[in-house]
Amino acid sequence: MKKITLLLAVLLVTLTGCQSAPKTRPDAAPAETADLKAAYTGEKTEDGDIILYYAVGGWTDADGSKQVMLSDVENEAITRFNEADNGYHLETVVYDQNVGGTVDTPEFEQKNEDFQLQQDILQGNLVDIVSDGSFARMARYEILSEKGAFADLYGFLDGGTGLSRSDLMEHVLSVFETKDGKLCQMPARFMIDTMIGRESLVGTKENWTLDDLISHWDAVDPEEIWFCSENTTYYVYINLLRNMLPEFVDYDTLTCSFDSPEFISLLEFCGQFPETVEKSGVWNEKQFLRQGTMFGNFMGYHDILTDNAEQDPYVIVGYPSTDGCGSFLDADYERYSICATSDPVKQEGAWEFLSVLLGEDMQYSANTDNGEDTMLETLLPYSGFPINKAAFEAEAAQYYDREGETVVETGTASGNFFSRTITFPSRAEYERLLDYINSITKKGGFLDRELVFTIIEEEVGMYFAGDHTAQQAAEAIQGRVEIMLAEKA
Repeated sequence: MKKITLLLAVLLVTLTGCQSAPKTRPDAAPAETADLKAAYTGEKTEDGDIILYYAVGGWTDADGSKQVMLSDVENEAITRFNEADNGYHLETVVYDQNVGGTVDTPEFEQKNEDFQLQQDILQGNLVDIVSDGSFARMARYEILSEKGAFADLYGFLDGGTGLSRSDLMEHVLSVFETKDGKLCQMPARFMIDTMIGRESLVGTKENWTLDDLISHWDAVDPEEIWFCSENTTYYVYINLLRNMLPEFVDYDTLTCSFDSPEFISLLEFCGQFPETVEKSGVWNEKQFLRQGTMFGNFMGYHDILTDNAEQDPYVIVGYPSTDGCGSFLDADYERYSICATSDPVKQEGAWEFLSVLLGEDMQYSANTDNGEDTMLETLLPYSGFPINKAAFEAEAAQYYDREGETVVETGTASGNFFSRTITFPSRAEYERLLDYINSITKKGGFLDRELVFTIIEEEVGMYFAGDHTAQQAAEAIQGRVEIMLAEKA
């Protein structure tokens, strides 16, 4: 394994060193581009179309059947692209993410760690398009993106043909840039990852700091109010500390601050909760915060925030942060990249495919209710907002154009359900949502989060067990993460 890691490191350094003269899209007029296609000597179909390869993840079921991680939208985009008279043909290449065993064998856990996919990307012209779903470990996609393995998509957006920056949600794109301002991964759809709480418990202020969190929690009765759906030390830690990692790790400067007073206060806050609780009646308890809330659909956003049981709507407080902006834009399994090692002509074709995937009609049709006012389709809070600006606006308009109309009337039931009427959102709500999206500056998913989480959980576990103080746990985490970051320098 050390040899493999060393080889990969050498290859990455080599690739990065070659980026002084990277392969980019051909700055050519259409006629010249056609000439470049005609002169291309690589692999073609019998009809003369240039073959592009899209790496997709897959796995083997216990019965030996092969499964492929390819969505209906991707399948539709591939079909449209291949049926167009564009001189290209896209094929998928499946990288089995559990090489060495099936789900019911011990070897299943011994994954290939994406080594073959990385090798194919680095070698050139074996893989042209990848997504974060192509990889067994998403962190490896992030590492390759930061190391220059993928082309800067701004070069295509600014090329004068096809989609431009103004066609897409530009602020969202900026959140997904690398530290040197390149766009090496395209979020086809995105969601808001945040925390919310009832106005009666959290007030009206959005976007909390850690001090805001502590002061508001100190004002409630912990005997009556649960912190979230599980009122235990570990569960509070999972939902707060894991999502606050950007506060304490800076991958641009390769520094960390786990020994800071803020992190120690966070540990102590988590440590005040009981190790276990009685489960009876948990779903009838009123909760201080609703953790891990994901907004990716206009009706879902409207329904959750205007969920006015007892006239007590939700407020977005975010994950506590020093800058008071603790929500994230998340696009897991919806990010796409073009390999920098591919031939420029193939890169052009890869961009044509992404343009199909990002087109207004494709993006709009993938996330609408097709005119049917059903609870399942209109109130689903997930699925993702379109990155295409026209599709984003059209999707919102289909709802706010019916402002005030009834979507559905719910019945009365036990637990969290109550009788109420759900209406379509207003244009003002859409504007507030758009403003909130444009205020978010962080993306979800963190480089090497698996390793950092492992380090933190080992040391925090000692604190929760009473074997360390919060100060000792913080110092131990700081030292170990510093070593990890130093190895990346």
